[in-house]
Amino acid sequence: MSTWIENLAGAAVEVVIFGVAAGILYRVWRGASFLPQRKTLLPFNRGVVLQGERVVKVLEPGTHWISPTQSVISVDVRPRPFQTQQRELVTADHRGLVIRFNGEYKVVDPAMFILASTDGHAAFRLALEREISRATAESNRGEILDATVSPAERVRERIEPSACALGIALSHFEVSDLIPIDWSLRSSEG
Repeated sequence: MSTWIENLAGAAVEVVIFGVAAGILYRVWRGASFLPQRKTLLPFNRGVVLQGERVVKVLEPGTHWISPTQSVISVDVRPRPFQTQQRELVTADHRGLVIRFNGEYKVVDPAMFILASTDGHAAFRLALEREISRATAESNRGEILDATVSPAERVRERIEPSACALGIALSHFEVSDLIPIDWSLRSSEG
């Protein structure tokens, strides 16, 4: 006949064995590739469902069950403010100008944003910096300073096709600093 201490010890061992077995079963069950997975998207996220490299659909905020052959990439669609670095640029009349822009953009097409680039935000910033140089080089410094030519409008016109190709839309864009520099490039001719 066993004592109550032996019975209690036996029950404790059974509880520990049951707990270890349940933990192992849970890990195997959770890691099973044949089970759908639950994905919750916050109110400011959209989920791009991919099957391989193909976009299946874009999910709205909420809880969704995803097939094990699919993956979900969350995309933040909140407006994102930005400011460019101050840059010394040369205008069409070979005069110097320091300019800085600020603005705000947001992702409007999450599927395009995911597929167009590995880092859509960096791709947008790079395209923006390139278009600032090109747009400034098209105008004379006097036109820019007298406000007959708006550098923000020029850059915005040039950047919008690139932004659209990335699934991004500019909601706000303006010049924050505009400073003339008292030097000019001399022509090597003559």
